Amino acid sequence: MIHFVEQTHNTTPYFTDVCKCGVKQQRNKKGLSKRRIDHCISTFLLDEIRIIKPKIIYCNGRTAYNKIIKIKNGEYKSKNFELMKALNDPELNEILKKTDVLNLIHYSTQANLQLSLRDKKILWEIQTGKIRKKEFDDIIMAFDFVQELRKYLKN
Repeated sequence: MIHFVEQTHNTTPYFTDVCKCGVKQQRNKKGLSKRRIDHCISTFLLDEIRIIKPKIIYCNGRTAYNKIIKIKNGEYKSKNFELMKALNDPELNEILKKTDVLNLIHYSTQANLQLSLRDKKILWEIQTGKIRKKEFDDIIMAFDFVQELRKYLKN
């Protein structure tokens, strides 16, 4: 993924998590509490965005993407007063206005998807709009044609 971002956007990516507090100790990682997520967003994530001023935020997965999009669009709701105060910061909102947010699915063996690095790169290029679906379909059709032509020439 590092090489993909470096090659496609000519920049070195910075990786972080929406929730970074106590996740290792928690057995059911899907059940992260809203309080824990809100705490991590207000304590770490928003400051990271303010400091780095990213042009693009690549989210690895739907949960991170949904949280960041809601924050960017001013739709994130919380009972955490400090978080709501931080979300109304004009500097942060100005940064987020200029920031693209993309959902870059991280396909892994844990998802039972045995994809090569080449396969992932193609999927990421489609997800980020570097390759349009029509162009990809054309590539697949050409590949299928070549495969059929090889079979024909073997006989």
